[in-house]
Amino acid sequence: QQATSVMLTRADIERKNQLMAILKKREASGADALLCLDELLARSWISFPREATFVLQQLGQKSLWQGALSTLAAAKRPFEKDGVLYTAAISACEKASQWESALALLEKSEEEGLVRSPCFNAAASACA
Repeated sequence: QQATSVMLTRADIERKNQLMAILKKREASGADALLCLDELLARSWISFPREATFVLQQLGQKSLWQGALSTLAAAKRPFEKDGVLYTAAISACEKASQWESALALLEKSEEEGLVRSPCFNAAASACA
């Protein structure tokens, strides 16, 4: 788990923390969450698997499954995708009743050798 090679300024860190705080707010609108996601992705500020998992979970709680898929796709660098990220993305699809996308992610995680039992559980819930 390595940080990106880009050094963040103090202002960047403060802005990143603001964006993460907005995502965390339950009352934040879906539009606000997507704006935050756009900026985080554009600036490559999702630097660690833990941050990506947090973002995926927050998007899932707001049923923003497409944003979750974008986040997962961006997880190729600086770190590799893992089963936890797939589970969070599948859960986001499940919360938005997007069972087809959930099953496609399950298949992709299996192809990459990252399938875990929570992935199966989340996909099964999406199909229920």
